[in-house]
Amino acid sequence: QASQQALKLMPPNEPLASVTFDAVGIAAVLRRIETNGHHVTWAAWDSTDRKSITTKHGMIVATRSLVQDLMSAEADGVLALVRGRHAGTTPYALRYIDGNYDTIEEAYTCRVSRGTEQAVKLANGVVVPAVEMVSECSSQSRQFVDRFMVDRSGRIVQMRQWVGPVLGFADMALLR
Repeated sequence: QASQQALKLMPPNEPLASVTFDAVGIAAVLRRIETNGHHVTWAAWDSTDRKSITTKHGMIVATRSLVQDLMSAEADGVLALVRGRHAGTTPYALRYIDGNYDTIEEAYTCRVSRGTEQAVKLANGVVVPAVEMVSECSSQSRQFVDRFMVDRSGRIVQMRQWVGPVLGFADMALLR
């Protein structure tokens, strides 16, 4: 319902997305509030609070004012493989805030593989042909699998991405 309401009320050229963090019970329709190069900062479309998510080429690289935020991610290697729709292995690093407000860095090795082609239907009814890219990441203490639906231009239109030990996975999708 919130997605349909946002699609009706926001200008037609305004980018919109949805996000859900099941582990902490957060769900929102997002609007773009700032762009800096390839980085886009998103916030809830119907709120003025300071909670935000920053993406780089569609991949989450930071959160602010959520729970134990993802401070930054070194994701260029994963992004290059995912957006290029190529298989390969690459390093990946996440920095997040723990319960003591200390920054913790976890270094991973990610094996990216190409999955099946699928049709992804956006909330505005547009159907986008996409390829599922799977990124299997492991460190000494943790393993996770991220999934990205990537269109022919390299745009991530849907994803399920590990964000941190408290936020867990984010499910994010473009609405238009």
